[in-house]
Amino acid sequence: MMFSALLCVILYSIPVQGFQGHQIITRTPSHLAHSPIRNLSVSPLNHQKLYNTPFPHPSSNSVRVPGNSVQRSTSTSLNAILNPAVLTAALGATTKLLSSIGIGALATPAGPKQFGRILDGPAVSALSKLTYWLFQPCFLFCGVAGTLAKASTPQVPGSAAVGMTTSSLLLLPLASLIQISLGFVAAKIITTKRFGIRPAFLGIDTDDEAGASDIRMCTTFANSGPLPLILTDALFRGGLLSDVAACISFYLLAWSPLFWTFGKIILGLNEESDEASDVQSSRSSVVVKQIKSILSPPVMGSILGVIVGSNSVLRNLFISPTGLLAPVFGSLKTFGSAYLPAAILVLSGSLVKKRDPTADAAKTSLSSKTIVSILLSRFILSPIIALSTVRLMTFFKLMPVNNARNLAIVTFALLMEGCMPPAQNSVILLQLANEKDRAGKMAKLLTITYSLSAIPVTLLLSGCLSLSGILNFAS
Repeated sequence: MMFSALLCVILYSIPVQGFQGHQIITRTPSHLAHSPIRNLSVSPLNHQKLYNTPFPHPSSNSVRVPGNSVQRSTSTSLNAILNPAVLTAALGATTKLLSSIGIGALATPAGPKQFGRILDGPAVSALSKLTYWLFQPCFLFCGVAGTLAKASTPQVPGSAAVGMTTSSLLLLPLASLIQISLGFVAAKIITTKRFGIRPAFLGIDTDDEAGASDIRMCTTFANSGPLPLILTDALFRGGLLSDVAACISFYLLAWSPLFWTFGKIILGLNEESDEASDVQSSRSSVVVKQIKSILSPPVMGSILGVIVGSNSVLRNLFISPTGLLAPVFGSLKTFGSAYLPAAILVLSGSLVKKRDPTADAAKTSLSSKTIVSILLSRFILSPIIALSTVRLMTFFKLMPVNNARNLAIVTFALLMEGCMPPAQNSVILLQLANEKDRAGKMAKLLTITYSLSAIPVTLLLSGCLSLSGILNFAS
């Protein structure tokens, strides 16, 4: 992990060359001191080709690079993805993420004594609970409510529309369901017992159902909450930041309950024995338990944000500066601001761990084929599924093609969600089920995967920025 961060810092400091025809424009990323894309606008792929609609892109006339004026590029898809300005922004976000994780890793038991080694198991567990029950729900509540409130504000005649519409935001849970479903189908296919695929390509025995389940989990569920929000915070500022964060929040409305329920099924975990031990357990208590697992605190935070942001009376109470409950909303925003730092520390503590001498090395050992299969599924298969989801929703006329800004934001959010490494909460599911050996193996697999994900995430993030055209709306 520290090596990946150092590599990104070195690459980020190298001057970048931009190509336009036969001219070479050399520039350094010094203008990215405050935001990787501040005052930066680059031409994306033609929306008529990507979405098959007559919708004109707002930057159809020119591209703006700081210090240079360049006419609109007619380059190929690959050239658009490898646009040096976009790559610089993506590399800056990845570098910030890995640097943050590396700094957090210094406080883990694997770090030097000078940093106290305070981010141990109990500390990570306590911080995880605070994040899950307080910080993340407050963050999602304020983000969603603020975005919907902004969308409901009457626009000045003649001015460009700002803010996400409710209809655009509601596309995210649907897309989340589609991506997870397609990911699971693909995971079932690549983990089949037939044709000797498991030992030949996955590095597990043919009858190793636990190993196959772990690979299915990593293929089906990505890190769809903390990591996209951290990268979004590194990329954007102002209204664009809040709107993309709101899209991620709505994406989690479907992702979160599916992860905590369907994820257990994928991993082969069940609670039948626990339910059988409680003879007096009634059907109503089982239903209540299922509802609680679906309506998790982050999901409730997003739902309450929708209610407050969509209701004019509640908006005036909470969000208006003169509202009676404005101080409460301000307090919730303060707690929500702790979410991203806490998520980074939890990620650092989860990935960077001291080797347990009591662990069974044979049960936690990993094959290189398993690691390669996860990397291929997450950084090749999943992006293809994400792009297919965008095209599918476009085909059924669900995408907001009449609103350039909303279209770019929704497209970027959906593509980015398909380019993330596996969800680190898979380890928590296994730990809760008392599967200590599998939890240790999963933690080891995720640590290696995250360490190797710096370059593919940077390239894929660059592709997301270019294909969506979101940089044209950065202020």
